[in-house]
Amino acid sequence: METIIAQHNIRLSFIQRNIAIFLAILMLLGNLLLVVTIFSLKQTTVIVPANLKSEISLDQERVSKSYIEEMTVFFFSYLLDVTSSSADYKAEIILRHVSSDFFQAMNEYLLSESKKYQEFNLTTSFTPSALEIDEDSLIVTATGLLNSYFGKNGYKQELVHYQISYEYKNGRLFIKDFKLISTQEGAN
Repeated sequence: METIIAQHNIRLSFIQRNIAIFLAILMLLGNLLLVVTIFSLKQTTVIVPANLKSEISLDQERVSKSYIEEMTVFFFSYLLDVTSSSADYKAEIILRHVSSDFFQAMNEYLLSESKKYQEFNLTTSFTPSALEIDEDSLIVTATGLLNSYFGKNGYKQELVHYQISYEYKNGRLFIKDFKLISTQEGAN
């Protein structure tokens, strides 16, 4: 009798072991399927911080038009809304967002601009009126009024066209080029 009970317990142990192995293999396959699914999905991150005016999205290859627009307005505020006392600080901030290929040229440009701001006690303010955004090439042409104040006596207003181009790398937008395209003095 004890032999029959022992054999029955052994069979029951084998069945329980086989069920446990089957469930472990099933869970392992489920985890592998989840890993493959997660890595094969194309993810888009949607960001809406408090200081942005619209929703923006990023993925591995592209950024939304609204993101390019918001970053352009941000960069122009640091490049063109400058005083003699803020020039060096704003240059430091901008250089954190410059492509490594353009870093030397941008650094030289910002240093020369900083000297102009100091020498003439210059203050500038840029008010964009239009942004033309090319999402594919990441180039933005901005049109707007640039107001320049020279100390307490001089003032100049110009209609200007600037172009800024970007490269998108590692989930960040870096300035690749920045230049004045044209200017028209005395614009109102």
